Amino acid sequence: MIDPLNYFPKQYEKVLENLSMHNLASSSVEFMKLSSNDAFLAFSQTPRSLDFILIDDNHKANYVMKDLRWAKYINAGGILCLHDYGILQKGVLLTTDRFLKKNSNYRILKQVEQLLIIEKTRSTSQPEVNLVGILYSKVLALKIQFEKSLRKRIRSLL
Repeated sequence: MIDPLNYFPKQYEKVLENLSMHNLASSSVEFMKLSSNDAFLAFSQTPRSLDFILIDDNHKANYVMKDLRWAKYINAGGILCLHDYGILQKGVLLTTDRFLKKNSNYRILKQVEQLLIIEKTRSTSQPEVNLVGILYSKVLALKIQFEKSLRKRIRSLL
């Protein structure tokens, strides 16, 4: 679990309580009390393979793309889930769609409401997120923010 765990008082304790309520041992969860970017940099120093990743973070395209860097650590057959995938969160939707288009080694298993479930079908020697993808997502985030701001201003004039 990667989260600074400082959004509200005693957040870490609440997470532990929720795990306990569902009969899950907190020892089975690795906690990284860091931002996603800091956690990625730390993890990259001593990487290991993962079987499951759930991304539920900032919805802006550039943050989604940075989170998708974690995909390179998923084993073939592993699962990548993205929360808030849908038209209401264009940053998540458009960035994820581009990621899937560029990486044929992933396939959509299912979408349940706003949760997209993806399987990594095979490993690849190519980076799944590259500099072009990072730059694309930064421009996309600006475009989405501009459109949102423009719609808001137009509504205020009506």
